[in-house]
Amino acid sequence: RLPGLDLDGVAVAVWEADAGYADPYAATVGLAAAARRHGAVFHPHRPVVALAEESRGAAVTTSDGVVHRAGRLLVAAGPWTAALLRPLGVDLPLTVERHVVAVSEHEPADAGGLVPHVLIDLPGGYYTTPQPRTQYLTGGVVPASAADPDDVPGPRPDELEALAAASAVRSAARRRARVTGGWASLYDVSPDWQPVTGQVGEHVYVDAGTSGHGFKLAPAWGDHVARLLLGDPDPRLAAFGPGRFATGAKLAAGFGTARILG
Repeated sequence: RLPGLDLDGVAVAVWEADAGYADPYAATVGLAAAARRHGAVFHPHRPVVALAEESRGAAVTTSDGVVHRAGRLLVAAGPWTAALLRPLGVDLPLTVERHVVAVSEHEPADAGGLVPHVLIDLPGGYYTTPQPRTQYLTGGVVPASAADPDDVPGPRPDELEALAAASAVRSAARRRARVTGGWASLYDVSPDWQPVTGQVGEHVYVDAGTSGHGFKLAPAWGDHVARLLLGDPDPRLAAFGPGRFATGAKLAAGFGTARILG
């Protein structure tokens, strides 16, 4: 079934026949368009500069000086969540990590030896995703360096080469591929690498800290968060509440050091 992979030393493997992946740009544009169809209003290029809780709701001030008011406010600002909530007296133990993705290009002669699916190599500490034509992406599945969300340096050549080298171990075609680019982006990480979701004020809620695996949870998780804001929370969601860290009630996550796969 997988003639292009070198499985030497592999004792256990998991095959997900119905698994897949999404294009991040197309997914973002599609979700935004769907939100607009359902009445969402976007305010692009206007960063939030302040939050305030009021007697009947909450106020959001954007960089253009406009104050937006709502009866209930959900703060789902990823790496910026903790800083936005801190002035409200909410101190969430979220950190920010910078993760790098490498883009590699196969040699044309190796077109028959491509790995046609997502591959996660836990001992190798990486994942790969096929792309159109003969490209593929490689990213890490282990914790990475801390970052400032407002100052994210691009990937260094040595970081890209290290990822490409790791992903080439199990594929002869990838050993002949060349790195053509890449990018660096951010994860907002909770102490147990699980989502931090719940109520943090009379009218304020949070959904953050999904630690690199929020996208795959989103179809079901979004429904839970919507019910939470509508006053009909699933009782199982309580385990992911922001207060769990104060009591030491951390949740299990990941496979060994691959906490991102929680």
